[in-house]
Amino acid sequence: MIVSGAPLGVSAQAPSGVSLSVEAGYDGYFRSGHWTPLRVTASNNGADILGTLRVTASDAINQPTDAYAITLDLPRQSSKQFFVYIPLSGQTQQVRLELLTAERVVAMLTRDVRPVRANDVLFAVITESPRGGVDLRNFRNGLGDTFQANWRVENVPRIGEALRGLDALILTDADTGNLSLEQRRAIEDWVLAGGHLIVTGGPNWQKTQVGVTSLLPMQPSGTLTLTSLPSVAAFAGVADSLMTFDGSPIIVASGVLLPDAEVLIAESGTPILVRRKLGGGMVDYLALDPSLEPFQSWANRGQFWFTLLTTATMRPSWANGVVNTEQAIVAADFIKGLRLPDVLQLGLFLLAYVVVIGPLNYLILRQLKRREWAWFTIPLIVVVTSVLYYVTGFSLRGTQAIINRMAVVQVWQGSERAQVDGVVGVLAPRRSVYSLAAAEGMTLRTLTTEAFGNIGLPRNLTIYEDGAYVARDFPIEAGTTQAFALSGYVDVKPIEGEAILQLTGGGIVPNIDGQAANVRIQVSLTNTSGLTLNDAVLLAAGGARPLGTVRAGQSLSVQLDVNPRQSPPSSLRSGNLMNSYTARSSRFSPVRVGTVFDIMGTNYGYGQTFYSGRGFENTDLRREMWRRQTFLEAMIADAEPSGGRGTDVYLVGWSDESPLDVRLDGAAFTTEDTTLYIFRLPTRVQALSSNGVVELPSAYLTWTTTEASPRRDATPYELFMQPAETVIFRYLPMPLVRLREVQEIRLFVKPGNSYSVGRGQIALWDWQAAEWVPIDVSNVTARIVDRAARFIGPENAVEMRVSVPNDSATVHWERIDLTLYGRLQNAMP
Repeated sequence: MIVSGAPLGVSAQAPSGVSLSVEAGYDGYFRSGHWTPLRVTASNNGADILGTLRVTASDAINQPTDAYAITLDLPRQSSKQFFVYIPLSGQTQQVRLELLTAERVVAMLTRDVRPVRANDVLFAVITESPRGGVDLRNFRNGLGDTFQANWRVENVPRIGEALRGLDALILTDADTGNLSLEQRRAIEDWVLAGGHLIVTGGPNWQKTQVGVTSLLPMQPSGTLTLTSLPSVAAFAGVADSLMTFDGSPIIVASGVLLPDAEVLIAESGTPILVRRKLGGGMVDYLALDPSLEPFQSWANRGQFWFTLLTTATMRPSWANGVVNTEQAIVAADFIKGLRLPDVLQLGLFLLAYVVVIGPLNYLILRQLKRREWAWFTIPLIVVVTSVLYYVTGFSLRGTQAIINRMAVVQVWQGSERAQVDGVVGVLAPRRSVYSLAAAEGMTLRTLTTEAFGNIGLPRNLTIYEDGAYVARDFPIEAGTTQAFALSGYVDVKPIEGEAILQLTGGGIVPNIDGQAANVRIQVSLTNTSGLTLNDAVLLAAGGARPLGTVRAGQSLSVQLDVNPRQSPPSSLRSGNLMNSYTARSSRFSPVRVGTVFDIMGTNYGYGQTFYSGRGFENTDLRREMWRRQTFLEAMIADAEPSGGRGTDVYLVGWSDESPLDVRLDGAAFTTEDTTLYIFRLPTRVQALSSNGVVELPSAYLTWTTTEASPRRDATPYELFMQPAETVIFRYLPMPLVRLREVQEIRLFVKPGNSYSVGRGQIALWDWQAAEWVPIDVSNVTARIVDRAARFIGPENAVEMRVSVPNDSATVHWERIDLTLYGRLQNAMP
């Protein structure tokens, strides 16, 4: 189902003369778990008002939620526009806005909102063109639907966190010079954190690029005209001259390419589509205006956008903030200084009590010949023991509140702006009321679940967004922990270094257990961050290497041999997978638990429970390891075996210095800090074979179902198909390892051990002849050497059709892998 945008705003006029209107989310849509922007307009035709605008959410059963508020000063005959941000759950159906003073509710407004699912795609298009902008609602994304918000420049939020729910942001024929400094910083932060920004040119290139010039891969300086755009059609995988109907010229922007720019499309030497990686995200510059002819009415424009949006890099599994709320609450409650007594200690306390109140008391009284005093000594022992136990528990809690701060910080080469996602727990030694304030530039929200009783916040707390986020006047019971999540951006100095992926010529035929591939990674780095990284690990797809402690200023040269084995699904910038893996497909991942295991290494704890690491029987080291693991399991969820690492290489390490600047106003407190820093290294690729031909293992190719695929809920692993079913996969090499020449394609098709009573058919798409070519895979492995290039489409795309005839029975494939052999496009000497 393809769904278009919802109505923009709703307004309400109160008898007081105050009116409210709001544009909620992305044209009424929102992504669960992410910050949702609310653009509010408040007008006052009555007396001066100083009050609080309070926003809450409600679901079908009207459960109470926490409120997010700002202080609003609204003089007579005035109107103000501003943003309020609120995290919404997938059950939310409405948001409610209330303007309150100390005496009354001045105005109230409700707005219906609708969640998009985790596998849906969400775009925002900003344009001022009277012709309309880009229409991406026909873009098909695996199992999901597509939603598009049509924005104006003023709809862009002031914080990057409120853009994290988007898969892409498109600026076309819009005056970005009207973007405020806060909006420009928000877009830049969002791109650094993994966002995909697309900016277009054409006749109005100047006003479209003026506010985002520093992000573009090309600095436009003028225009030129072309008569046709066959290269644009080729990028979409079709043969078309792409000309205007009347032969009028096509105006495209021209300019100077930046050194780190990559030209994806060029027409007669003129760059048409240019890409730049920026931090964890990317910026594409399309030199033409897609709302003008010949692109506007081009029948294959959907295929163009499909290729553009699916050729992105992978997104790591730690880039989505808190992914497991219940585990995050457990992590927030994991105070190292607060330990539960173990069973042995409780037993000794109980034994001592029984001995004192029984035999010892009796023997002493008998020795004194005053056994009748037992009426007095027994109650006295009970009182003294109770006081002793209370004092012991009192001392364990301490006298000051404890703020438990745990964070993941992502740092990218070339930028000192880093993204931070964290969990904070506030432990109260006494029952009291507290106010928690975050530093300006950080967002603060509650973490609540009913799974752990009194752990978590009551659903009536108010967080104020007046500059800095502050959770005001919330009660905490003695000995309990209240949990929050923080996110934002901080300044961190990146490390210097690089990683070199060395690919061999292969020559190893895949065996029955899968595909063997040899990839060697050479890493050289210098820790210029100023931080000492403890328990550091080098991470790449298919492997990890512990490095121990990497001190500030230390230089290292290390080698990592990996064996990446399984193709990951394509992902868009919000981190949503193009298709969902079936539960069974995880059996093909390497024999380890995943990214959490790779980071923890030998310190990984199996069979973890809520009480793990909390007893006195644990050493300080063991408690810290449990604490780290609990936090990682709250922040990392591998949707596929590589954890979204792709061809990237990362250095991760722990520090006891926290970037989360939070405080308790008016209360003494201490902090416990644990931070995981993740540095992505610049990566290049090198061919080790003498003739330059390399084997591109299947793990370096992503896959997705295409727009033309009749069936969308399919993966090439544990694929079950019924008679008359067809699925079409598109495989794409990751950008770093694209090939300029493909000499051979190998298919490895392993039938399943059950239900394989039918016969399936596999065919590859011949891009030159525009037809499907059947491939014989009866021997498990098929090698296509003769004219292999005909099966290679835009950006090295290979399309595979898997079908089952009408007269067949059920077919089960355990795995379908594809490997390419050829010469690298961007190989270093």
